[in-house]
Amino acid sequence: MRDADRDPAMTCPDGSSGTDAVPRGDAVVAETLRARSGRIAHRWAETALFQAVYRDRREAAVEAAHRLVDALAEVAETGCCADPRAAGFTRARPYLAEIAAARATVGATASQVGLEVAELCEPLAALVRDHADARAAVAELMGTLRLVAMEAGAC
Repeated sequence: MRDADRDPAMTCPDGSSGTDAVPRGDAVVAETLRARSGRIAHRWAETALFQAVYRDRREAAVEAAHRLVDALAEVAETGCCADPRAAGFTRARPYLAEIAAARATVGATASQVGLEVAELCEPLAALVRDHADARAAVAELMGTLRLVAMEAGAC
C-alpha cells in the first residue's frame, strides 16, 4: 500500500503502520486481552503493584487493573505496541500516574514502579506462551507500558 493511500487513523503516532499491517502477534495479544480481560485484571490486582496501591480495596484494584487491560488491548489492536504515544497508552497515563503517585507517597521511585509494572507481564505472557509472535508482542507492549509508567512516576 502506498503511503498516500494509507488511512491516517491506521497509523501509529510515530508514523509506523497501524492496523493495516498489524503483526499476527499483536492481533493475538489484543484478542487475548479482550477475551480474558476479567481473568487478567484479577491476576494483576493480586500483584505487588496493585496490592501496595489499593491495599484492602480488592474491587478498586480489580477495576483499576481492568481499565489498564482495556487500554492495552486498544494499543495491541492498532499494532502500536512499541509507541508510547499510542492512544491506548495515552488513556493509561492517568491510571499510571495515580499508581505512581500512591507509590511515591511511601517512598517508591519511578524505577521501582517500573519494576513492579514489569511483574504484570507474566500473567499475560502465560496466556500466549504457545504463540512465539504473541510472546514477542507481549514483551514489546509491556516494555513500553513500563516506560510509560516510569515517565508517569517521574512527573
